[in-house]
Amino acid sequence: MPSIAEAKEALAIYEARGDFETATEIRQAIQQAESPAPVGPSRAERRERIAAENAAKYAAFMESYSPPQEETGIFEDFTTGFGRGFVGVGESAALGLAALAEEETETQLRDRIKSVADSFAPEGGDPESFTSGLGSAFGSIAGIALPAAGVAVGAAPLGAFRCPCFRSCYRYCRCIGCRCRCW
Repeated sequence: MPSIAEAKEALAIYEARGDFETATEIRQAIQQAESPAPVGPSRAERRERIAAENAAKYAAFMESYSPPQEETGIFEDFTTGFGRGFVGVGESAALGLAALAEEETETQLRDRIKSVADSFAPEGGDPESFTSGLGSAFGSIAGIALPAAGVAVGAAPLGAFRCPCFRSCYRYCRCIGCRCRCW
């Protein structure tokens, strides 16, 4: 690479010959060589800037990061689904009864019912898994069947002492020796 002095001599030669295009290129090269190098940020400033950028990236990552969820088993999915289904049926029934109240009272009742149902609903399991859905279905069935079975079991002793013909004789049924005329 020629020195600045040699470049200036070459510039004079090309200008004397009339080759102004080459002379312009040489002049620009001389100006670039003589101008001081652009001064950038110091090494410490660059480190600080990079550290600030990395801290911002890390903060953004931590905001969007969610820890990996543990893999749940079939039994846990089924049992939590069963509990959610059972509580869901009770909540639906209670919300249906709350709909009979006046509007202001209904709103308060709905909020209260939802908070109670949320406190009873089980946590855990994968609510999107097939076994959780199956458990929820069985829980819903149980939520309907258990109260009906309770009513049937509670009403059975009352009906055992009535005559099967539903007359008002109030004597024991045939299996225990009813002497009603309807037999």
